[in-house]
Amino acid sequence: MSFTTNKGLNDPADGTQNWGTILNSNFTIIDNAFGSTTTITLSNGSAVTLTQTQYQNFRVLLSGVVSTTASITIPTGISGFWIVANSLSGGGVLTVSSGGGGASVTVPQAQNYYIFSDGSAIYTISASGGGATGGGTDAIFFNNGQTVTTNYSIPASTNAGTFGPVTINSGATVTIPSTSTWTVV
Repeated sequence: MSFTTNKGLNDPADGTQNWGTILNSNFTIIDNAFGSTTTITLSNGSAVTLTQTQYQNFRVLLSGVVSTTASITIPTGISGFWIVANSLSGGGVLTVSSGGGGASVTVPQAQNYYIFSDGSAIYTISASGGGATGGGTDAIFFNNGQTVTTNYSIPASTNAGTFGPVTINSGATVTIPSTSTWTVV
């Protein structure tokens, strides 16, 4: 029997026996891909490569205490979309990467990032938490991190703003096209 690349669905050949059982297991995997959550507990220095049953889920919830760094890796060749929910505490850095070695994404604590993998790199689709927050119904505070740890390119003809101070780590680069502006206030 063969399996699909990204979600590991059973791909039965013509004439396969017990086709109904195979189809039922596929529906469980498909259901997980549309709304199930896998929870992973991390600690300082954790480097977890997601298993098939973990990356078959739509949401990856990360918990634990990390004061330094931790990372999760989506295996090489696996493409798809996920919500990565960083519920870690401790002020550490969480990186999501691909086993293919391409671009990675840093997900700040208390943030949910919608990410995409093309099988060799990770991209941010959008991030929650960028809007105003506050106590009760007071939505007047905008929050951002203070350290750039991963290369970032501001899209062409787009402006970006950051509340400073901000530090760009050694080896990290912020690219600002000539048609864009980055303002730190």
